[in-house]
Amino acid sequence: MLQVVVVAVVVLSGVALGYVEAERRTEEAPRTRSRAVANTLAVTPGVLAAVTGGDPPRTLQPWAERVRTATASGSSRYGSVGDALHAPNRS
Repeated sequence: MLQVVVVAVVVLSGVALGYVEAERRTEEAPRTRSRAVANTLAVTPGVLAAVTGGDPPRTLQPWAERVRTATASGSSRYGSVGDALHAPNRS
């Protein structure tokens, strides 16, 4: 009987640890992707020029929308954030 209890505790502990790890990774993935997008945008020459230019919101809003669309869940419109940034402005 003691063996059954020990096996049950070990199995349940493994399941609990697996669940916690999966939950952590699920929360971490979007955060990592967001940082990658932000880092890519931060070093883009067009963004740097727009930030020091006369009207940053007007210049950056079309890019921000293209990036938002390109990085939306399940989107495959662009191959990368860079492709989205260099696509023709359709707005």
